Amino acid sequence: MGINTIGGPYMTPEELNETKEKIVRLLKESDERKLENNEYLTENEVEDEDKDILQEDSSQEEILHVAIAELCGALFATHREMTLPFVHQLYENVLARVLAPDQSDRLKQFGLFLIDDMIEHLGIELIPDLWPHLSEALIRYATHPTVYVRLSAVYGIGVLALRSKEAFAEISQQCLKALYEALDTPKGEEELKAYIHCRANVIAAFGKIIRSHPEKIDINKVLDTWLSNLPLSKDKKEALEQHELLCEIIIADSTLVFGSQLENLPRIANIFGTLLETKYSNAEIEKKARMIFQQMLTQENYKNALISAVGSLTAAQQGKFKRLLEA
Repeated sequence: MGINTIGGPYMTPEELNETKEKIVRLLKESDERKLENNEYLTENEVEDEDKDILQEDSSQEEILHVAIAELCGALFATHREMTLPFVHQLYENVLARVLAPDQSDRLKQFGLFLIDDMIEHLGIELIPDLWPHLSEALIRYATHPTVYVRLSAVYGIGVLALRSKEAFAEISQQCLKALYEALDTPKGEEELKAYIHCRANVIAAFGKIIRSHPEKIDINKVLDTWLSNLPLSKDKKEALEQHELLCEIIIADSTLVFGSQLENLPRIANIFGTLLETKYSNAEIEKKARMIFQQMLTQENYKNALISAVGSLTAAQQGKFKRLLEA
């Protein structure tokens, strides 16, 4: 069991402070080792083989930073208010430095991981003074060409929408603009799996904004973008969350999703026909989907439209609907 699953503080203030000091020391020592490597490369003529070794050492130091960010996130999750002095220390002494344009992409990822966890686990209530600065960093890096930097930022925007409450209205258009740009970013040199994973998180961020702030956005435009990219695959956690969200929105306001003339129903039927009976669905999603479609069958205008929409699907998709409704 990971320490971030414990659910509450498990260290005394003294133990937490000791852990914080160890983290700060690890970061400082790692930075010093990386600086020594860089200085040696700059001041000496180094054989290619030795240069590769030193550069790999520096790369490992940056990977260590990313691992430390995960530890910090676990502390934020389990010790919330107790970590606030540490949070401000990281903000003042670490974040501005690692998010500078001339830093490596791995260090940017490290900084964005810290921001994601600060936002997700602390919320605007505990760090209102830092919120605008953390938000600005996420928006700035959501369109970064490096996929893992961009992924860290777009994931953070989704969490920002869930945790911002009223404050999100001020930055909603900036967030959406960044997400649309991220969605249009073509694949680079990264592996296809990494690109798809990043794109799934962009789509999930749209869903989180729809869930949290429908009144603060052009809901029809954002909803159309979101639906056009469902169902999600590759990222099981985000897929399950977004597919359940789709059910919840339909239950709350079916006209918004289906359209006033049910013009979106074929698209929705195709989404469910694709995701049902896969690892991107679960019992709760299927329970809610069953309730939605069984209720439609009790209303003549909905029934005929649903029969027509399902009839246009593949035989395999039709079979899924048959089994769903007969369960």
